[in-house]
Amino acid sequence: MSTANSLVQQHILECEARLKHIDELMSGLRQGSAEGPVFGDVGARMDRLRAHRDRFAVELEGLKSLPRGEGHQLAGRAERHGRVLEAIGLELEKALAAVIVPGRD
Repeated sequence: MSTANSLVQQHILECEARLKHIDELMSGLRQGSAEGPVFGDVGARMDRLRAHRDRFAVELEGLKSLPRGEGHQLAGRAERHGRVLEAIGLELEKALAAVIVPGRD
């Protein structure tokens, strides 16, 4: 496997791990909101972030199915996806903190 293809595979695995983390955070937010009202704009932020998450999950599936001939270009795309998913995860962590600790938003 070429270095570029290895990078693509590594970024894809990292993206999949981030998606799993995001799903766990969303589950925690749903549980937290089921136990009480969602504070402030957390519900709206969660909906927006869920839409972003879903879009990037579809794009990640598309990346996984592309031929590996242009490895460097694919590696760059996969890396950008990872950065966006990381940002989504951070926003969800903030939203979860706001639900767990009211007034912290």
